This record gives sequence, structure tokens and C-alpha cells, in this order.
Amino acid sequence: MQKLTANLLALASFIILFSGCEYICDCEDDGPEPCAFSYENIVYNPDGAPGDQLVSPMFDGEMPRGSFSAMPEGLAIDAETGVIDVNASEYGKEYVVKFRIKESEVVCETNIFIDEPKAQFCDLDYETHVVAPGEKDFLVPSFASGYVPDGKFSAYPSGLDISPDKGIVSVKTSTSGVEYTITYISKDKKTICQTTLLITGVDYPERIINFDEGESILTPEFNEQDGERSTIGSYDASPSELVFEETSQGELDGSINIRSTIIAIQEEEFQGEQLPEGFARDYTITYSLFDNFETTSSVELRIYYYSSLEALQELAPELLEAIEDRGQSTDNGRIEKNPRYVIAIGDAR
Repeated sequence: MQKLTANLLALASFIILFSGCEYICDCEDDGPEPCAFSYENIVYNPDGAPGDQLVSPMFDGEMPRGSFSAMPEGLAIDAETGVIDVNASEYGKEYVVKFRIKESEVVCETNIFIDEPKAQFCDLDYETHVVAPGEKDFLVPSFASGYVPDGKFSAYPSGLDISPDKGIVSVKTSTSGVEYTITYISKDKKTICQTTLLITGVDYPERIINFDEGESILTPEFNEQDGERSTIGSYDASPSELVFEETSQGELDGSINIRSTIIAIQEEEFQGEQLPEGFARDYTITYSLFDNFETTSSVELRIYYYSSLEALQELAPELLEAIEDRGQSTDNGRIEKNPRYVIAIGDAR
């Protein structure tokens, strides 16, 4: 009798548990929320007015009755329909939008970011992408599709004489031997144009010259896209102690004897003593080439001095990085590329 009673109790417990399975399974269901929703990507329109761009929530099924809210402040959202007025909202913010089913504790949410539109790129061009000093005095920009500029022009690296408002380039007063990137940005910063302009001429490579390894000469090159041209011409420098090397024919090709230059500075200014670590001097080199002797151009050069590579690595590691990274973007914008850097190391005597 006791065994029968125990069996009946076990059966009754199983029936109760089985009858509640639907409720238990519903609670453990990992399916979509009953009010899951989202929005399409939203981009702010700076030229639009409130009401021009409305975005509605998208539900997985039929939208239940409920109310919407959003955090932080700044989102223009209809509490009943969930419609967002993009142009009446603050852009550059990520919002959390919540929907609560009416007379329920069920809340669903989604994230939405209102972004300002990306800059529109346009076509900017000059009469040419390669110009030689003396070939033209000025270059005037032109835009495709009749675009009328209303912004600022700039150039990288420094050395290009360009009007910030009109974009007019003065070739004869710009540093030659350099390829420039010219950028135009509209006042509203929504339109950006870029192009390149190479002013041909003499250019110097950025490098380390190690006196202890027998190095002493810095040799220039003619910066040109096609073909090779001689750098033979007349050269002057300011300050004047820069020592130019003569070729075997007794001509100047712009080659600089860095070692002789350092020795001249030591003797004239430091009574023959070694230059202090990190000594630096800027030079402006003016030149005219024999194949176009009427045109005078210029290039900027900076010479640093350290007693050894170890001293350079210890005292100015950023200088080594600068030579490697010049022309690349940094967090603070572009690294300055004018003047050219040359680092002399070792005992010049």
C-alpha cells in the first residue's frame, strides 16, 4: 500500500511538471525579442531643414503599441511612432533608442549614430602637372563641372608660393626640385580637391653622412619625371661657408663637401674645436643651370652635426625617424619637408 501511494505521488508530480513545460520553454526561448527593431544608416544633411529627412524604426514583425525614448539628449524622435527627424537632431552622436511595450516591463533597444556627410571629392587641375622654372611665371587652377571655389588652398611640402584664396601658383618664387600636393577645402569642409604639381630643378637627398666611414660629399639630382638632366650650373649659398665641389672639368654641379663645410665652421666660429652635439644650420642655395641660365631657383638645406651615430641615437632619435617618415601623415598633420635634412656624424678633422 505504501509503495502504491509513493508511485501515485511520483506520477502526479510528473504530470504537473509536464503540464508546465510550455511556460518553462517560453522562458528559456532564445528567439528574437517581441519588440526587436532597428534603423537604417543615418547621415546628417547640412543643407536640409527639419522635416526633410525622416527615418522610421524597422520591427521584425508588426510594431506593438508602446513608446520610444532616447539617450543622450539631442535626438529628435517621436515618442509614439519612433520616427527620427535627422536634420532636427544633433549629429556626431551615438544614441541609445529604447522602446517599451505599453503596460509591460518589456523594453527593447538599439543604437544609432547620426554622422555628418563625408567630404565630396572634386576635380582640381592646373595647366600642367610638371613645370620648369622660367617656363611659366604663374599657374591658375581650374575645376571640373563648373565648380566655383569658395574655400582655401594649401600645398605640401612647404616651399610652394600659392595664393590661399585663389590657388594661383607663382612658379618663379617657389622652391624648385619638389613635387607638391595641392589641396583645396571648401569653407563648409564638405568638398575636398587635390592634385600634384612638380616644379623641376635641383633636389638634395636626405641622408646621414658618416665621416668615420669616409663619407663627405652630398650629391644633388635633377628632379624630373622623364629623362635625365644635368645639374651643371652656377651655385651660391647663404650663409656662404657652404663648400661646393668642382667637377673634373672645373664646373659646379651642386655637390657639397659636408666635411669641409663642418671644418670651416669649426675653425671660423669654434676656434678649431668640435661642434657641439646637435649643432644645426640652415642654408639657402640659389642656382641657375647652364641649359637655362636666365632662371634662378632656390632650394633649402639644413645640416645637423653629431659626434657619432650613438650620440645621434641617444640625443635625437626623433631626427632619425623624421628622415624615415618625412612625407607621411602624423597625428598632428603633415611632417614639414622643407628644408631638406642632412645629418653629419663623426670626427671631421
